[in-house]
Amino acid sequence: MDKTEQMEYCGLNMTNCDHTIDDGLAEALMTKPGEVYGKYPGWDFYAHVYYLDDKFHAEIMVYHCVKGIVSSESLEGLMESVSNIYGQD
Repeated sequence: MDKTEQMEYCGLNMTNCDHTIDDGLAEALMTKPGEVYGKYPGWDFYAHVYYLDDKFHAEIMVYHCVKGIVSSESLEGLMESVSNIYGQD
């Protein structure tokens, strides 16, 4: 089951396509932990990012199937970890 299924989309994103994180994404996720998520597209994956238990999490999907969850203390660290596993693009 998708952990973010009951969460609300916050309207902000991060992407591996140009390695950017929208201004305000971290704050939006931290303000409502476990209640909102952002979108995180990459070339070979798609993820929902959220904040819970003092960490940022990316729920990784490949071909619409959840493949795993990667966690980090920062969105930048999360992007680096996800990129190392699923590719830089």
